[in-house]
Formats: sequence, structure tokens, C-alpha cells
Amino acid sequence: MAPPRTATPTSSARPPPGSGNDHARHAVTARLAELPCHSVRLGHDLAANADFLAKHLSG
Repeated sequence: MAPPRTATPTSSARPPPGSGNDHARHAVTARLAELPCHSVRLGHDLAANADFLAKHLSG
């Protein structure tokens, strides 16, 4: 029986491949930080959820 595999340590300091350069990441982060934050709890009725989101997200 083979020994259990151990997890390879990862560094959170390095962004994932294909995530853009530092300037692009900071620009996106700044734009996202400007957006309002809202919590929404939707129910099980998909049609009602879609209507609610369309009404409130269409401006």
C-alpha cells in the first residue's frame, strides 16, 4: 500500500496563471471596490427570482 499523498504547499503571494499583470489586477480591484455591495436572498421560485433580479438590476 502506497503512503498517503501530502498536499503541496502553495503561496498565496503568487497570482494564478493568466490573471493579468499587477497593474491590471489593481485596476480591476479598484473598480470593483467602487461598486455598491448588497446581500440578496433568493427563494426556490426561479421565475420570481429572475423577475426580481431583472427589475432591480436593469437600472
